[in-house]
Amino acid sequence: QVAWIRLFAVLNDIPKYPVWDRLWKAAAESAVRLGASQAVALATQDWFLPFLKESGFQETNEVIFFKWDGNPLPNIPESRVELRKMTLEDLPAVALVDQSAFDPVWALSLRSLRTAYRLSSLATVLSQGDQIIAYQMSTSSALGAHIARLAVHPDFQGMGCGRALIANALHAFSQRGLEQVTVNTQADNLRSQQLYRSLDFQPTGQRFSLLETQLTQL
Repeated sequence: QVAWIRLFAVLNDIPKYPVWDRLWKAAAESAVRLGASQAVALATQDWFLPFLKESGFQETNEVIFFKWDGNPLPNIPESRVELRKMTLEDLPAVALVDQSAFDPVWALSLRSLRTAYRLSSLATVLSQGDQIIAYQMSTSSALGAHIARLAVHPDFQGMGCGRALIANALHAFSQRGLEQVTVNTQADNLRSQQLYRSLDFQPTGQRFSLLETQLTQL
């Protein structure tokens, strides 16, 4: 029920606002036909904000970034649950964890998770018996690594699952010679911010505005 605006681009010599109005109107109508009642955009560039606000979008949150610079490596906490590499067959269960852990705006579909899995350089899960209770997916390049996704099932939050996954990922990336790891989270997600700070992640100061609008009001 949530449509994301991922990209808007226009040639320099073309009037931008008329183009945006036509594209957005068509996109919104298509999204409603597909069952969406809400549209969301992340303003990664300041110039995009006026386009969104003139179309009825309102700022509701921010995405903030943290960075870990390789020292010190945290201890990997002991756990009674199994930490292992994610497999393709795990993805349906991973999707259930993701959709249980996040509000609809942030939750990923199984299709999106399959794409994220293909792009990941490190994907791990925590499982208790046959049940997957938490997971993380990360990407990496020559510049460092990025924790792209972390989710813990609500029934198991506050039990150290997220810490175990992140600590394991930091050790894995350090062994690969990657000593800079970034992560982003919502400004109102204080629990995740506390987790990252406790693992010596520091805020970078980078922040992107999240804007939303109700499609049914268009």
